[in-house]
Amino acid sequence: MSSALILVRHSLPELDPHTPASQWRLGDEGRRLCDLLAARLAGRTPAVIASSPEPKALETAMLVVKPLAWRSPSIQILDDLCEHKRDNVPWLSQEEFDARLIEFFARPDQRVLGDETAAEAQRRFTRAIAPSIARQADGDTLVFSHATVITLFVTACTKEKPFEFWRKLGMPAFAVLTLPDLDLLHVESHAGVTQG
Repeated sequence: MSSALILVRHSLPELDPHTPASQWRLGDEGRRLCDLLAARLAGRTPAVIASSPEPKALETAMLVVKPLAWRSPSIQILDDLCEHKRDNVPWLSQEEFDARLIEFFARPDQRVLGDETAAEAQRRFTRAIAPSIARQADGDTLVFSHATVITLFVTACTKEKPFEFWRKLGMPAFAVLTLPDLDLLHVESHAGVTQG
């Protein structure tokens, strides 16, 4: 099996309209779904494991990595793997959030949602994973992160349409891309999409 870049969207958090999504933690169902995610990733051979510092992503990483006992480095926590910065956005209905996200993807150089443009978030995320991709380690690069920044990266490398790709990423989900050419092999998802 050749090496791959595996981009993992975190598992299901407990939604709290009074707390920024960047601070949400996994709920009981999210922790349970991590067992299923670990089973799906058990055949991989990661040489690099990295995670966003946001609690829901880091918890997902720890719950997936621990039972698999991979012979690999510890989880690298990289600030630039965090979600698109939008803690200043109030709680929105799913319909309102979807409409804002469609506009966000359509106007990547304009600040239409949150504190970052789509282009800024995509550059930040790409900068975080570039060293692992360039190193071409003997094994996979496994990254635990968030739907919007994963979508921005994947759609910059492929012909996928951003909003449609984002909707494929339930919680948890993962996308597998070949290394070094970054062709999308497949996307696997275990639950529905929400604002997290």
